[in-house]
Amino acid sequence: MGPVEISPWSLAVMSVTGALARQLSLLVLLSAHSSSTSAVVLGVRAHTLRVANPASSPQMSRNLPGALTMVAAKEVYSLYVESATPVKKALEGTAAPVATGAMAGVVVAAAAAGYVLTPSSKIAVNAIGGAISGSVGLLARARLEEQRKDAAKLAVAVLLAKGVDSVSDGSIAAAGDRHSVDKKRFQQQKAELFLLYLNSVLRTPNIETSELSELKRLITVLRLSPAQVGMQVYAAGRTVYSTNRAYIEDSEDSDGKRILTKFIFLAERLISADESEEGYKYEAQRLQKIFALPEREWAVRAEEAAAPFYRKTLDSAVLQGAAVTSAQLSTVREALGVSEATAQALHDEVFARYARLMLKPELGADAKLADADHQKLRAMAELLSMDEESPSLCLLAMTTPLYFDAVKAALAEMSNAVDDHSVSIATGKLALREQQLVMPPSAARDLERRAIREKAASMLEAAATLMRAQNVDKATQALKELLAYCESLVSFVATASRVRGDAVEEAASLFSSLAPKSLKGSEVLSMYRVLLLSCLKDLKVDEAEAALLEQLRVVLGLSDEDCTRVYEAAAGPLFRKLVQQVVGQELGAEQKASLQTKINDLALPPAVITSISVDVYGKKLEEVAGGNKITNAEDSALLAELRNFLGLAMEQVHGVHALVCSDTYRASVREVMGVTGRIPDEYWEGLAKLQERLGLSDETAQQLFAETARAKMRAFGQAAMEQLEEKLSGGQGGKDKGDDPLISKGGSMAGLGIEAGAGSLATEVLNLVDFALAARVLVQKEVEVEVDEKMVRKEVDVIETSLKGEFSSKALKELYRQYLIEAFSGQQAAQNSRLFNNLSRLSLVLGLEESEVAAIHLELGTLIYRRYLARAFSQTGSLGEREHSFLNSIKSALAMEQAKCDQLVREAETNYVSDQLAAMFDRSQVNAEKSREVRDAADRLEVSLRADLEVATSRLEKMFQVELEDLIETGELTPVDTGALEEICEALHVSEERAADMLQLSITRRCTDGVLQVVALLRQGAERAMLEELTTMLKFAAIAPFEVVLSSIEMEEKNEVYMLYQANALTDGAPDEETKAKLELLKTVIGLTEVAPSL
Repeated sequence: MGPVEISPWSLAVMSVTGALARQLSLLVLLSAHSSSTSAVVLGVRAHTLRVANPASSPQMSRNLPGALTMVAAKEVYSLYVESATPVKKALEGTAAPVATGAMAGVVVAAAAAGYVLTPSSKIAVNAIGGAISGSVGLLARARLEEQRKDAAKLAVAVLLAKGVDSVSDGSIAAAGDRHSVDKKRFQQQKAELFLLYLNSVLRTPNIETSELSELKRLITVLRLSPAQVGMQVYAAGRTVYSTNRAYIEDSEDSDGKRILTKFIFLAERLISADESEEGYKYEAQRLQKIFALPEREWAVRAEEAAAPFYRKTLDSAVLQGAAVTSAQLSTVREALGVSEATAQALHDEVFARYARLMLKPELGADAKLADADHQKLRAMAELLSMDEESPSLCLLAMTTPLYFDAVKAALAEMSNAVDDHSVSIATGKLALREQQLVMPPSAARDLERRAIREKAASMLEAAATLMRAQNVDKATQALKELLAYCESLVSFVATASRVRGDAVEEAASLFSSLAPKSLKGSEVLSMYRVLLLSCLKDLKVDEAEAALLEQLRVVLGLSDEDCTRVYEAAAGPLFRKLVQQVVGQELGAEQKASLQTKINDLALPPAVITSISVDVYGKKLEEVAGGNKITNAEDSALLAELRNFLGLAMEQVHGVHALVCSDTYRASVREVMGVTGRIPDEYWEGLAKLQERLGLSDETAQQLFAETARAKMRAFGQAAMEQLEEKLSGGQGGKDKGDDPLISKGGSMAGLGIEAGAGSLATEVLNLVDFALAARVLVQKEVEVEVDEKMVRKEVDVIETSLKGEFSSKALKELYRQYLIEAFSGQQAAQNSRLFNNLSRLSLVLGLEESEVAAIHLELGTLIYRRYLARAFSQTGSLGEREHSFLNSIKSALAMEQAKCDQLVREAETNYVSDQLAAMFDRSQVNAEKSREVRDAADRLEVSLRADLEVATSRLEKMFQVELEDLIETGELTPVDTGALEEICEALHVSEERAADMLQLSITRRCTDGVLQVVALLRQGAERAMLEELTTMLKFAAIAPFEVVLSSIEMEEKNEVYMLYQANALTDGAPDEETKAKLELLKTVIGLTEVAPSL
């Protein structure tokens, strides 16, 4: 075929067609890149805005001053529209029918051009060219259709560029319909427009509420769901973090940190609109995670950002008088996310500023509140929804200094001239000031009291300063001036109270404890002492001076005891000298009257008079009864006369009598006690008379008697302790040193390991108890005790003293313990009874607590119980009536609790079964008989092998196995009778499934081993043993027949075994059904299919 010739016309047509194709391709490329071009242009514009904006360039923000204005949505969307590509602008402005027709025309035109311009004379070739051009047109149409749908976003931006408030959600929905964009895609486009504005807002650090308003308005008009808002806020948060990360993590303040605060504020307001608590929590948590902020810090920063705006709102409403309601304020607070606590604090703050404007406290005495001002304050408090107390406290904080100054001025005007006229004038001024400042009466009275006390305290401090300078005269004068001031102010307060109709406050309450904490206790006492010495200069304290001293005591806050000590130190020597002079003379009525007059002149406190009188009496008593002398009747009369003269009762001198005469009484008690402590009745009468003559109180005499008895008891106790030491060291009863003191030496406890035999230890202890009884240290008294919820009278042992503290607690408890052991181990009934009868007395003598005695009883009782129970179970395997009777006697003797005794018995029962079980396994005697013995013991004593003893499963199954095989061997377990198996399953805690498995394993093992043993015995010629083994094996095989396959056994041997067993079975005649069954069973087990004919 030769070369094709192309005419010049064809070349021209091809050229035109190629040009059209290139134009269509260029159109597709332009439409494909229109969106990216728009983004690039907008990005360039945005970059320009960021560079010019210090907020988006943190490095420049530190050097560029000045505040940035808000970012308006209108400007952001206008910029977005301007940056759109021409294609998008054209598509956005084209009506839907026009755009559809134009795109259809592109396809037709392209096809026609392809047909015409194809360089061929053949119609088919031209058609192909038209088809190719038409397909390019279809591609262009599809791309233009996508661009048209994308232009819906631009169409919405055009609407928003006119102003968010001027756009309705209906017009925005119409834009989506006009561009034929599906709902999901349109929602995404609207969300992107929302994010565009949110990102623009977050390029400046200043927080503007108008921006928040526009964001909320955008959410409404764009119909964005909470989930969509959350997604866009999250995306904006990631942008903020990536853009400002270095500055957010920096410790210094920066625009980046302020942008973060702005984001937190806006984000919190936007996502909190979600009505779902779970939805809000989810969005908040993932936003906090971006910036690694704890929930608490996130909330605090959001509220700190919102608070200034709420403060501005309050300033406008309260200070500037803008018309607003409480409900509107509440709406603003909720919109800004300000908590109730923060709002309350801001309300208090703005109310305080408003009240200050009304009051004008800077005017001092001229500051006041008119009735109209008060009404305005009430209205403002109602507007701010303040409680009743907060406005009053706020106002009181401002008026308190003003009223306090007024009180001080009134007190200064009165000076020292306090009369009804001056008090009336001062009270009137204060009442007027109280009204002007709207002071609560109680607060006014408190301020008046405080001013009066502060003035008095300053005067007291001045007197203390003079005391430190040792200027006693001026200090005394300053104290008198202070007391005069206090007296005058008491009159002022009383008069003012009458004028007002208030209750009169007592002086003790008004001026009590004025001494500041800076004054030392010694300084306070010194001031009281100098005033007292000033009053005692003439050896006489008149009523006025006594009142002055009492007033100073109240002012200084001194107790009666403090004043008594000071008075005794200052005036005591004077009074003592007077008393001693009088005592040396005749003690007549005239001398007594003279002494009383001098006492009255000195105005001594009664306590001082008594103290000094007792001291003088004590010296006289020392002369008469000192040196262990026993006073006679004449001496007693002299002492009685002196007591009467000094006005002392016997009870007041018991102390000095105890100090002087105790040794005398103690020696007499020691003498009458002797060695045994047994005191005859006539000696008791002598001791009572001696007590009376020595002037000892009953308590003192009883204490001295107990002390003396305690010393004697210690000697008995020491002897008992020596016997205890000897016993424990092995020196008593022939024991070797180092032996356990709880050894067996016969007696009622023989074999229990607590037998010791009554020895010298018990004798010494009984001597100790006998002494306490004989000396009447240990006596019986009738007391009320509770029995069966009723109070009954009962005689109980009571001791006046004990050995507690004389010996170590450990030694005393061990002595009681060893005594108790000997009480149990005695071989004589009478001796044992005596030892037990003195148990409670011994515990009192030794000074043991009930808990200590109970612990010893429990220890010993536990030991006795365990050893006796172990012996009883080892002998009989159970407890009979005799054993229970013995155990009850131990329980009663040691007052053991029934629950503890039951526990010990139960412990012994479980130990017995456990020991039986352990012995069986340790001695390798696990057979059916031993297993049944253990089971019987457990059943008899109600001990569970599993629950109580926690026996291992392997051991229980071993016991089950031996008993199982024994049941089969003895014929108790047969295919038709398995009742015995159920009993041991329950006792040994073996389940039915496990029992079945073990039964099968035993049968398999015994049959297999049995066949081998039978053949072995056959080979040995032991026919009788072989037959016995066959009989046993067949008992197992009868339960679950099966064939034992053993390659080592020849068929001839099987035949021989069968023939021998058959011959033995037929010895008694023709075989019965049972014999036939056994023969068939044997054939099955040994696998004998045919029996060889007998020879």
